[in-house]
Amino acid sequence: MVCPQHQVDSHNDSVDLVMTYIVENESHVVFFMEVKVPADLETRSGRALADAQMRQRYEEVYPDVGHTLHAMSALGTKLCFYTASPPDGMIKPKAIQRDPYRVNDVAPAGWWSMDVLEAAGEAGLRQVVEETKSVAQSLK
Repeated sequence: MVCPQHQVDSHNDSVDLVMTYIVENESHVVFFMEVKVPADLETRSGRALADAQMRQRYEEVYPDVGHTLHAMSALGTKLCFYTASPPDGMIKPKAIQRDPYRVNDVAPAGWWSMDVLEAAGEAGLRQVVEETKSVAQSLK
């Protein structure tokens, strides 16, 4: 089952539009994806917020998951793939902590290096689909 969820998140005077898709099998989350506007790729703050939202979603669903959980952040057609695996639930890519003394990029643009409209991006997406299907089959 694919469950689209629409979120509008207000921060200060801006509005952040997020479309989240959660794929479930037998009430188990097997994949999720968040889609945001392409302009978020161009700013540190946009990428940082996208990354923070992905990690927050993992916090919401991962305690109930006993398998590798793939996820994807799409900023327009650019993709960043995430995974978390048992037993420790370590999320990859590994989070970059904010530096309290200087401005640093906590979600580098390179994380969204795959483009779904190019062969490498399509191949990456197909690989995640196949791995997700395998996880879904194991839950039956």
